[in-house]
Amino acid sequence: MKLLREYIRGLLSEYTPTRRAGKKTVWRGMKLTIPSASVASQMRKRAKGTIESESFDRELLINALLDPMVLRGEHLGESWSLSWNVATSFADAFGATNRGKTLHVIFEALVDEEAGYDPQASGEEFTMFYDEDEVRFKPGAEIPLTAIYIYIAPKADKWGYTSRGRTDWRIFAAFDPDDPKMVKA
Repeated sequence: MKLLREYIRGLLSEYTPTRRAGKKTVWRGMKLTIPSASVASQMRKRAKGTIESESFDRELLINALLDPMVLRGEHLGESWSLSWNVATSFADAFGATNRGKTLHVIFEALVDEEAGYDPQASGEEFTMFYDEDEVRFKPGAEIPLTAIYIYIAPKADKWGYTSRGRTDWRIFAAFDPDDPKMVKA
């Protein structure tokens, strides 16, 4: 039953961000290199739903993705966006393949409305980046993750054309907004 609830929650969060009073949804897109192609493959299979639930340890895969060596430091990052499309551009999924150690990932967090700050309003960034809808957090700030998405590249049709879209981002892990996975900015 727990797996069914997790699956349904994943489907719902894949198409609609979590909404709560006094909260806002922010996303961060990243292109990550996993130390092992085998582990990256297991992560893709988990996101596609083609791996048996008993054949992997969910928490082990999530921790492998959030490993400081994978994230190139001990944090997830300070710059997040209020726009899904901006996060997808930072995840650099246009050249993605479903092979190798590289994963294109989007992290979703549900934070308090007043959490973070606008770097343009504070004078840290030029106004030419207004379209990023950026929310910046102080280094070391706690961020409550509610979902992790992995890009699964679509197969080419008989003419070699691929149609990329939002549905190519598959839920890898979903966390209850009342009990999120806490990470550092």
